[in-house]
Amino acid sequence: MQQQIRRISVIALVLAAYALGWAVTHVLSHPAPAWTALTDFCVTMPLIGAWFARRTPKLALRRALLLFGIGLLAARLLLPVETLPMFGAFANLRTFGMAILGLFEIGAVLAMLRMLVASRADENPELLIEANISKRFGAHPAAGIFKAEARMWLHLLSRRREWKFPGVMHFSYHRRDGMQSLLFGFIIVILLQIPFEHLLLSLWHPAAAWCISALSLYSVLWMIAHYRAVTRRPISLEDDRLIIRNGVFGDVAVPLNALARIAPLRASIDMHANRRVPGQRRIGSNGNLLIEFRQPLALASIIGSRNYNSLRFGADTPQRLVDAVNARLVQINALT
Repeated sequence: MQQQIRRISVIALVLAAYALGWAVTHVLSHPAPAWTALTDFCVTMPLIGAWFARRTPKLALRRALLLFGIGLLAARLLLPVETLPMFGAFANLRTFGMAILGLFEIGAVLAMLRMLVASRADENPELLIEANISKRFGAHPAAGIFKAEARMWLHLLSRRREWKFPGVMHFSYHRRDGMQSLLFGFIIVILLQIPFEHLLLSLWHPAAAWCISALSLYSVLWMIAHYRAVTRRPISLEDDRLIIRNGVFGDVAVPLNALARIAPLRASIDMHANRRVPGQRRIGSNGNLLIEFRQPLALASIIGSRNYNSLRFGADTPQRLVDAVNARLVQINALT
């Protein structure tokens, strides 16, 4: 409840500041200098957002950067361009950033293709790529982003049929709740939407229309890769851990000795099954399995790691997975 109040407070403060900046610069007959509104947009609001997350420095930094970007965009749209010559420099910086991003994407694709060609038929190129990224970046948060990007291009371009992952047992999850059919439907809808969206936006701002259309096409590529990856990347039970995969997104490795309980969930019976639970990590939607940890466990994500008390995810055969994990736990306890 307190987190929701904080989020609502931040949103309210941001909207109030933007409304005040609009009034100062456009409604008053003698508008104040644009620098005052720009300070509210790009300094005051990020500081307020960071203050609400001050107990978690990384979260505070991410929130401040996000609000700074939103504030800069709002200032660019609301404030007259001639009042702040610095916007011209920001435009050049934006072009430079887009060029760097394009070069990064090209480099990622070329590196992925090189490893894909070099891999043998009995090797999983994804494991080779991830090992190479981990070797270069270690545990840095950027490694998770690079791995997700590499997985996206790999599963988008590769036609390999066999994808071997380590583990004693593997479990699929793409048939649950019609996940793959739902992804296919989203892909079709977005592809049909892009031409009309581009036409309408071009009437307002041609450059914005091209940018949004490019982002929409990029999101379609991600969804196509995810559509393919959910059938290729299973949940794997290894000797001492459970690897939970979710398409092209980050894997979660759960040590078996950290489990307090694993049990299936029945959403139709449990009325609170789909509600957010504090301290619970959710992978996918409508998960039908719940893992509770003996103590808070750090679980990795694309942008870092956080401590969680439980984990909720889904599988096509939840009871089979539970039985396999419990059987493996019995074997581990017998050995110790």
